[in-house]
Parts: sequence; C-alpha cells; structure tokens
Amino acid sequence: MFSPGALQLAIDADISVVLCVGESLAEREAGHTLQVVTRQLQAVAAVVPAAHWASRIVIAYEPVWAIGTGKVASAEQAQEAHAAIRAWLADKVSAEAAAGTRIVYGGSVNVSRCYSLSPCMQGRPRGRSTSSGQQPRRACVQASLLARAGRAATMAWEGG
Repeated sequence: MFSPGALQLAIDADISVVLCVGESLAEREAGHTLQVVTRQLQAVAAVVPAAHWASRIVIAYEPVWAIGTGKVASAEQAQEAHAAIRAWLADKVSAEAAAGTRIVYGGSVNVSRCYSLSPCMQGRPRGRSTSSGQQPRRACVQASLLARAGRAATMAWEGG
C-alpha cells in the first residue's frame, strides 16, 4: 500500500526508495497495464519533487499477477512497461528524471531469461529462480557479457 507520508519521510531523510509498480491479472487482461502503472506513478509525483527522481527513486515494474504464481512477464511486456514509465517521466516529471531514474524489472529472472530481459536489466534478478546453486553466478557472467556488448545490465543480488 502506498503511503505518501512514509515516502516523504524517506526522501526528507535522504533515503533512496524502490517504488514497485504493477498491475493485477485482471488489469493486465483488460489491457489496463499502462493506465494502472501511470496512476501509481502520479501518486508519487504528487509528493516527490522532480529533482529527487533520478537520485532517490528506483522504479521496479513488478506485475502483481506474477508474484508467487510462477508466472512471469514476457520480455515484450516488461519492455513495454519500462518504455511507458520512461515516457511518462519525460512528459510528467522532467527530461532529467526520464534520463536518470533507474527502472528495473522486479520479477524473477533466471539465466534463460537474462538475455531477453537485458533491456530491462538495470536491476536485480531475484526470487526462487535466482536462488539455486550456480544460477546467480551464471546470470552475473551473462550480464557482464551483455554490458560489455553495450547493453544495460547492472545487477546486484538480493541478500548480498
């Protein structure tokens, strides 16, 4: 649940915030993903000054329907959401916020999905699919190779 007061306290205390946005399965199936996500962003824009977006806010697109269900957003769905978020930032906040705000995919990512999601990999793969054995190590190597090839792939791992 979004709390404007808690968000404002974090910003005032110079604490960075990971803002999770995403839609329910019913909203996805009705074609309302972008409306839902932009409505969530608008609530934040009401309390966060434009100057703080790039320095204090990380936006994680995390479809609610994928949490704990074993379902994941396709690369196309994630990329569409990321592009819409960046366009919304440019239009409603500022060009600087659009260029500098980190937007990540908040759902689970495994090695086989790393490449297809690489345009969305400014963030941290997490969840059950990244917690087994060599998965994180292989995904880091894959991300490193993508980064050397000029694709965005800055990654960290939950819990360390």
